[in-house]
Amino acid sequence: MKTGSSWTQKAKLTASDGKPNDDLGLSVGVSSDGSTIVAGARGSNSFQGAAYVFVKCSPAKPDVDGDGHEKGDDGREGQFQFCKSSDEMDFEERDSNGRIFGQPLRAKMNAVTVSGNQAIITGSGTLADGTPVNYTAVVLGNQPVIGANTFAISWVTATGSVFQTSGPLTDGYIVVH
Repeated sequence: MKTGSSWTQKAKLTASDGKPNDDLGLSVGVSSDGSTIVAGARGSNSFQGAAYVFVKCSPAKPDVDGDGHEKGDDGREGQFQFCKSSDEMDFEERDSNGRIFGQPLRAKMNAVTVSGNQAIITGSGTLADGTPVNYTAVVLGNQPVIGANTFAISWVTATGSVFQTSGPLTDGYIVVH
């Protein structure tokens, strides 16, 4: 959806009183600067409201962004979020019991190279314990089937410790503009 544009769609909503409202008009739009998605609703039962969602990534700018989970070749699930317009990258991996495995990464995106629907992202950041790292992430996006999009990341600490994982998305998205 382009910035400053909107669309309206009929929707069915069941209110907290359990009564369905079949005549609900739902409108969604993007602010002119691309930073806010606005959704509003109005129905025959006098229900009305609006929701504002502030997004890090601006659909108005060429960007590389993603948010979701990948199932790594190591069997663990990774959670990632990255956005070129904010230059932020976050990643953590969990073991089969849902506990954080290793140290989560919080980083900046220093460079992005795009070729078709693949992007190579490099940057620097720190692990949760303060250890500095340099990382490279390779993402494949824009595929309509979640399992066809992939996320891979590796990093090296200042002491030479290496981490890497890669795998298909289990949910979420990767967009390479």
